Amino acid sequence: MLLGELDKVFVYQLDNQNFTLLGIVDEIISAKWGKHYNKYSDVSFNVIPSEKNIDLLRKGRVLWIGGDNAARIDIVEKSESDGNITLQVKGQTLEKLLTQRILHASFNFQNRYISKVITAMVQYSCITPARLSPDETQEQAAKSIIPYLELMENIPDIGRQINGILWRGALYEKIKAYADSEENVGFEILFRPETQKLIFQVYEGQDHTIDSNSPVVFSDNMDSILNLDFYNSIRDYKNLAYVFGEGEAQNRRWNKAGDDTTTGFDRYEDFIDARDIQSEGEGGQTIPDAEYMEMLSNRGLEKLGEQKEVETVSGKLDVDNSMFKYGIDYKLGDMITVVHNSLGIQIDAKVTGVEETIGNSISTELIVGYEMRTLSEKMKTLYG
Repeated sequence: MLLGELDKVFVYQLDNQNFTLLGIVDEIISAKWGKHYNKYSDVSFNVIPSEKNIDLLRKGRVLWIGGDNAARIDIVEKSESDGNITLQVKGQTLEKLLTQRILHASFNFQNRYISKVITAMVQYSCITPARLSPDETQEQAAKSIIPYLELMENIPDIGRQINGILWRGALYEKIKAYADSEENVGFEILFRPETQKLIFQVYEGQDHTIDSNSPVVFSDNMDSILNLDFYNSIRDYKNLAYVFGEGEAQNRRWNKAGDDTTTGFDRYEDFIDARDIQSEGEGGQTIPDAEYMEMLSNRGLEKLGEQKEVETVSGKLDVDNSMFKYGIDYKLGDMITVVHNSLGIQIDAKVTGVEETIGNSISTELIVGYEMRTLSEKMKTLYG
């Protein structure tokens, strides 16, 4: 299987003192494991409730199926039906750990790649946590360290370079917001039991669309499409942002971002209140005019990134009926082409997930496209 061996599940205990293999799960009835782009994934197992399994499968412990994939148990439940007792265990992949921390410090950054902004957030929240205030000791801040977590070596330059202020807030939401603001920035936490490490990694999605040098194409002619939905909307579309910063009334400083060549019905303007962007830094220094204008422009570009024309595909593909091999020809976060002749659709889509299931049969499904954001998700900005 692509993600690991679902019928051979190792259980680890991770705490401040221990990174210990406790055993292997016996008698798995069914299992489902997912890995998704830029978010944690759900896993579930139904097993025979033997004394060994009940002792092994406890909340907080880590399940590993080989490779880089691991999940932490958060639900354990026993049930009985027609005299048969089953033990169901549910968990979520290690990216969920990031929801347990906040970004403690706010700091300025200049000409920093998105990938390095993201890794800096993890560094200052989970590895060498910054103090919340001068009154907090470094020993108190250190309580937020996630044991065994490290950054990848040689962090790559991915995404655009940006200037701005990174504000305090929920760590996972901020990482997702920055990663999702780019087309090709992915993040994940890798499980490395041989070195007793958890590795936070950023990676770059590749172009494998039909016009690229290494195309990957799934087609209904090859019976490799299980289901497919297409959606196109300009309901929330904007292409030009007027960004207003510090000052009052007519004296507010402002800048534009986006496509100022558009006119008439093709021009979709947006007003952005960026009063939080101030020209005086935390140390009392004044930010130069050109740099301040660029900060306003970057805020506008980031907001426009949330208000693009939506033309998406979402569906599931049959990996087994394709000539292309996951992990070799393409991987999570890459762009591929999906052709559905019956619907008259040829569209480029991102590989957003892989789900594997064992039970009465074994199946592997590739998930493409991306989920439409809800209103509440749209209202979460990079700065809240």
